[in-house]
Amino acid sequence: MLLRREDVVLALLDLGADAGTTLGHRLLAAAGADVDQLNSEGQPPLHFTVRFLEEERSAVITAELLRLGANVNAAWAPRGITPLMLAACPTVVDHLLVHGADVSARDRSDMTCLHYSARFGRLNIIKIMLEHGADPNINMPLLIAERYAQSETEAYLKAAYGQQYKPV
Repeated sequence: MLLRREDVVLALLDLGADAGTTLGHRLLAAAGADVDQLNSEGQPPLHFTVRFLEEERSAVITAELLRLGANVNAAWAPRGITPLMLAACPTVVDHLLVHGADVSARDRSDMTCLHYSARFGRLNIIKIMLEHGADPNINMPLLIAERYAQSETEAYLKAAYGQQYKPV
């Protein structure tokens, strides 16, 4: 009896395979599952992983998805958000950057990963992005930090880029 790949994937899930674990990802990938397959909310696995899991687990699963060929710069509709824009942990950001994540990518609102990190006060992520060439002058991430009351982030951006910061 021949089974289709989809049947194998569904059988693994029915038997309790956790699609949110590295072993689960390996089993599903071995069965031919698409590592960029959208979930019921239209979200790719990489976007879900970088955003919602604690750092160690997120880093392991992110690395595995990237190893299996997940698209590091996939834009999640409808806003065009990339995994780097959602990444909440430095280790995850490092994995994404090593695999070619674009620090200059913009969503449909013209925001970059720097804007998202400024909005959520992720100063450690901002520093990594700036070290990898993120432009602090694209649509003024400093204003985002100010708007969302991220005072530590705002102070850092002003101190580090005050000379270069050019309000339009």
